[in-house]
Amino acid sequence: MEQRYVKDGSVNLEVQVKLHKLECPIELQIHKFGVTNEKFSNVILNVDGRKFYVLKELLSMHSPYFEKLFTGGFQESGKPEVTLKEVDPQDFQNFLEALHGYPVVDDCTVEGILLLNDVYDAKMISHRCKVFLMNSSKKTVVKKLQLASRYQIDGLANSFSSSSCISGAYIFSLKMDFEAIFAAFLVLRKMFEDDENEF
Repeated sequence: MEQRYVKDGSVNLEVQVKLHKLECPIELQIHKFGVTNEKFSNVILNVDGRKFYVLKELLSMHSPYFEKLFTGGFQESGKPEVTLKEVDPQDFQNFLEALHGYPVVDDCTVEGILLLNDVYDAKMISHRCKVFLMNSSKKTVVKKLQLASRYQIDGLANSFSSSSCISGAYIFSLKMDFEAIFAAFLVLRKMFEDDENEF
């Protein structure tokens, strides 16, 4: 039987896959930050081998991280190419597109964008993600609360505290991990603080 399937010490398999449901759309690049963008850039950001041609001034204007990186006297400030470590290139693409005003924030991209913004601290990005999560996201309330807690999104938890779908009984009847319970606790505490301030 082994001779039937093994050829030259290898096993070749042919697999057919049928896709029933696609959770996230296929990643499309709305704006290309590659070499075609070179004449409109003054620095190259190397993210896991992928090069992004960008403007230092635009990034610095929106992000304290990039402002310090490019103008803070760091070694990288004078280099034509800077490497960003431990960053996913697709998340960085989405971050840049959101920073440039493209409608890239959705349920599939929001968490990766928030993860980068936790470091880069671009207020515009935080606002875009908050508005999306409040108005358009199909994520569960618990997941939104987790994101609000993890990325310290001001006002997001408050937007759910007055929602009729949140009550202490509802939240604690769910099976949740510690982070979700902590996020729910923060919302409930805020609700009680708001009630006390009304009197």
